[in-house]
Amino acid sequence: MRFPILPWNIRAWRSAFTAAGFPGWALLCLMIASSASVLDFGKGKQMHESLLSILLIRGPFSFAALIFVLVKPRIAKVGMRDLSFWFAAFSFLYLTSCLWSSDPLATLGKSFEMIVGALILLQASKGPDAGLRLEALGQITFLIISMLAFLSTLGFLARIPSFVQERPGLLTHTTANSPIVGGNGLGYIASALFLTVLGQWLAKQISWRSAWLQMSYALFLFIFASSRTSFGILALGITIVLLRRSKALMFSFIAVSGATLWIFRNGVMKVLLQGHSKLDIEGLDGRVLMWVAAYRAWKQHPILGYGGGVGGKVVISHMNVSSLMNMSTLHSGFMETLTGLGLIGIVIGAGLLLATTYYTVKEWKANPENAGLYVMIIHIWITSIMSQGVLGLMGFEFGIYFTLIGFIDLSRRKARFDRAVYRMPISAYRPSFVH
Repeated sequence: MRFPILPWNIRAWRSAFTAAGFPGWALLCLMIASSASVLDFGKGKQMHESLLSILLIRGPFSFAALIFVLVKPRIAKVGMRDLSFWFAAFSFLYLTSCLWSSDPLATLGKSFEMIVGALILLQASKGPDAGLRLEALGQITFLIISMLAFLSTLGFLARIPSFVQERPGLLTHTTANSPIVGGNGLGYIASALFLTVLGQWLAKQISWRSAWLQMSYALFLFIFASSRTSFGILALGITIVLLRRSKALMFSFIAVSGATLWIFRNGVMKVLLQGHSKLDIEGLDGRVLMWVAAYRAWKQHPILGYGGGVGGKVVISHMNVSSLMNMSTLHSGFMETLTGLGLIGIVIGAGLLLATTYYTVKEWKANPENAGLYVMIIHIWITSIMSQGVLGLMGFEFGIYFTLIGFIDLSRRKARFDRAVYRMPISAYRPSFVH
């Protein structure tokens, strides 16, 4: 399994959309709708808070995604043993929460994207070429996020004011923070691109020249990011990928990384602090404070929550902390799900993620050549804890999540079919003759 990440690779774009068909175009529209954060004419509101931007961008692209899905309305048959069934169930719960949501319109818009995402997954999983189509969805996802990160970096290098933030990075005094990709988002994207290429290379799916070119590109993007979480993603991801290949490689990486961090500890701490105090770091930039408040708010509506996608807003609006008033989410997909969809939502959402992780580990052992995809489960977990991930609302990782869930379901169905054939009596293989 190969996922080229260079955004100027026209052949990769063409082959991915050819293989994916209408689900691929639907995914493109959905990612544009969900990941854009265009400012509303300088009023300081992000896209998900701006009615005008919703009407001009998010709404039209979401409906365009639905239209592409409905061009050929065919979906795969799934049962309760399929992960895609539970993703559809999670999406349906999201939609149903409009009935008790504290902000029904906001929940309706976000649940619409979840429902369309579920339809994309089910449609791509239909037919004998489902594996090729699902792989193409993953390819499209990596190319789209790579293009967004590349454009954001170009805007930063051109010193366009809306693309620059006064926050130190690895080698620069300022970092990229564009309307399309924030500083944290750029770090998440760069780390995801690096890990998938590393996984493909160590699985011998691509040549070392191709790998080093693409990893260098990903690290180039990473230089201008302002995400501390992405450091952890890279460190843990590289460690696990190396462990899957060789324990000696893993221990060597840990030793070299540890020595480097110790030698340059002052510079590393300066980068990690990014102008904040150590107390801010220990509090995870206000995350701990928000999570404690979220837990207390959840206890008031423990079963159903405050409505999909709006739990964080309810919590923050009642905190009366000036430094957090500009926050629009709890920066945790788990806490957003807990407050938004309650106990039922967290059981389904987190249960699905745990099951996906379990089967990913099994598949990684059985099919190490697909390491470029399987390594993304690490990325999904960390971003779901520290950011939105795949639990809070629709984002760029969902294309990867779709691919992962779809491949696991296909593999498990094949295993069940093989077991059924193996258990068939010998007489079932013998042709019957009519005299």
